[in-house]
Order: sequence, then structure tokens, then C-alpha cells
Amino acid sequence: MKIAFFILFLLAGSVLILGAVFKWDWLFRSRKSQMLVQGTHFEQGQILYGVIGIILVILSLVTILVPQAGDIIAGRPDATVFLTVEADGCTVTRSEVVGTDEIKNFMWKVTNADYDTLLTRSGDDSMSFKYVQPGVNFVVMQTWHNGQYITISNKVKIDCK
Repeated sequence: MKIAFFILFLLAGSVLILGAVFKWDWLFRSRKSQMLVQGTHFEQGQILYGVIGIILVILSLVTILVPQAGDIIAGRPDATVFLTVEADGCTVTRSEVVGTDEIKNFMWKVTNADYDTLLTRSGDDSMSFKYVQPGVNFVVMQTWHNGQYITISNKVKIDCK
């Protein structure tokens, strides 16, 4: 999502800046843009579009460079595990840990759609986990860090029949 906002703000800002610099008539004369530039001279509209473009480019840089709140909570470890669901729909396999922090005390966590915890199980010695209860649920991998469990994986949906 962070990358999507970066691209969106960067493209929109770039179009506005280029339109202001190169005096793209179609940009200033469109029906929707008339609300912004109505009652102003063409040069004032150029300045307004240029300023909005610069703000959008700055926002794109902020979204990509500034860490999100979830990245800095409780000294979050630099460790990530990627989960995938096998063809049976119930078995989840994890990747090796990616990151600079050494991680111990892995925990598989199964929740339902209401975020109720259905099962937690040690994952220290396993690269895969199979939940056999029927139904649609979700699995994440967590680790014990700074006195609490921290999710270090993506959330995957399992559908056991």
C-alpha cells in the first residue's frame, strides 16, 4: 500500500508540475479543474497547479521514506517471514527469516474472521503447519520480542474442508 501511494502522489504531482511549466492548456481548461482556477488569471492557475504538484511530490517522498507506526512500535525486530498456503488449503509454509535480527521463539497463530485466537503453537522447529479444523481462518507467524508477541509475517487465509 505504501508503494501505491508513493506512485500515485509522484505521478499526480509530476503531471501537475509539468502541466504548469509547459502550459498544458488541456490541464487548465478541463471542467473539473475550472473549480480551482475559476476567477484567476492563467499565470495564477499555473502557480497554483505547480504548488499543488510540488506538495504531492513531497507527500510521495514522505510516504516512502518515513517509517509507518507499525514499523517502530516497541522496537520491532528487523525480521520478516513470508507465509504461503499449500494446495490442500490447510497447510501453511514459512520462508526463512529475512532481516538482520536473530529470531527465536516462533509461534503459529490461527484466528477466525472476528480475530478470535483459535490456536497458538510453537513454530521453532517447523517450516510448515497444518490446521485441520474445517472452516475459513487466518494464520500469522509471531515472535516474542521486548516482552510481547509481534507479528513478523503476512496474514494468509486458510480454507480447510
